Amino acid sequence: MRVLILALVLLNLAVAGYFIFQNSSGSVSEDRQSLHSDRITLRRSEVTVSDTSSSPTPAKGKGETICVEWKGLPANEFEHGRDALRNLASEQPLSVIETPLERMYWVVFPPLPSREAALTKLGEFKALGIKEAFTINEDPLRNGISLGLYGSEELARRQIRDMESKGLTSLNIETRPKEGTGYYFVIKSEQLEVLKQLDKLRQTYPSTTLSRVDCHL
Repeated sequence: MRVLILALVLLNLAVAGYFIFQNSSGSVSEDRQSLHSDRITLRRSEVTVSDTSSSPTPAKGKGETICVEWKGLPANEFEHGRDALRNLASEQPLSVIETPLERMYWVVFPPLPSREAALTKLGEFKALGIKEAFTINEDPLRNGISLGLYGSEELARRQIRDMESKGLTSLNIETRPKEGTGYYFVIKSEQLEVLKQLDKLRQTYPSTTLSRVDCHL
């Protein structure tokens, strides 16, 4: 009897040991699977960061248009300055516009197809009491109608508003140099090297100034 009881106890111990061993093996397997999952996620994250950081960054200022004003050249040195810019233009791509220091603002009606059409339109303006109107006989505004020359843009626009109140439309403002005014240079380029060359040129004319401006050419 004692032998039978001992055998049953040993059998129970053996069964209990088997299940304990299985549970322990399962826990280790789950931990290893979880660890591998973390490593896979980490590797994917590293690849993403690497791909982002290796993307080329666009170069700043590439193809940027640069505009500067060169002012202060005395009248007796203006021709020399123009020649110097022409020489620079032979080495660097740039454009130069001679700009008047003082401008007048010209109110005009756009050119008409013929002289006869211009005279007819002039008669209409005269009938409205605009006495200073006259036809333009020079290109590029030939056969247009001049309606006054003003010292400021505001005065010119005020005149346009007054004429529009009388039913006139299609009026424009043109600019022209004021008689006897001086000039300065507006230089435009897409090469930063031009700025260095222009500054060297400016140093040969100590009374002049070189300043970068918004491009409005």
